[in-house]
Amino acid sequence: MPLTATPSVRYWARVRRATWGLLGLWLTVTVALPWFARDLDAWHVGGFPLGYWMSAHGAILFFLMVLVIDVLLMEHIDRLERRDRQRASAASGEHA
Repeated sequence: MPLTATPSVRYWARVRRATWGLLGLWLTVTVALPWFARDLDAWHVGGFPLGYWMSAHGAILFFLMVLVIDVLLMEHIDRLERRDRQRASAASGEHA
């Protein structure tokens, strides 16, 4: 992304990067957890196989964690966008 990109272009580039990263994380857990479920079943927790616990509870907690990370990340990106817009308006005001 060039330094001369507008705040809007930088904002949407950050949003796309964050979205793709979180989608990749989600896809990894969605595919990897069932893939390795039999390997996890070698261990037991509370009388149930670990694969069951991870599928029934771990994945749900992980997906909730992804949502929380998304909210925090988007708040951070929004703060950066506001800062960029303030700097752009201050710079345009100085040259006017």
